[in-house]
Amino acid sequence: MLRAQRRVSRALDADLSRRGGLPLRAYEVLSRLARAPGCAMRMSDLASSVLLSASGITRLVDQLVDRSLIERRADASDARATIAVLTRDGKSILRKTSGIYSEGVKKHFAAHLNEAELAAITEPLERLLAEGEQPAPARERRGRPGRE
Repeated sequence: MLRAQRRVSRALDADLSRRGGLPLRAYEVLSRLARAPGCAMRMSDLASSVLLSASGITRLVDQLVDRSLIERRADASDARATIAVLTRDGKSILRKTSGIYSEGVKKHFAAHLNEAELAAITEPLERLLAEGEQPAPARERRGRPGRE
């Protein structure tokens, strides 16, 4: 399963980079921001949603800011946090690359499955994703007296 995911991801990355000038990770970030309220997310939430570390999302957002696809804004409700906001240019490149992404998913994944196989995996994958989007339970602090 992991090898198949890696193969599809690499093929999508190559397609997006070559034809759209945007690596898959950058596409994922722009896509997440486009679906967020106000096309904006806290950097920490954005990192979690695309499975990157804090330093990884910072480096990627730096690159996207340099290309004017994202801008950073201070979080009015938390001075420690930064908000990533999708720009007009970011929306434009996302529109241009979404067709490339969709074609790639069909070519590198869906084309290898028949209708019954696609139907059989769709519901369990959607359920798995929905469960993964639930807030994580509070961490237990083991072996530390005085903490709950």
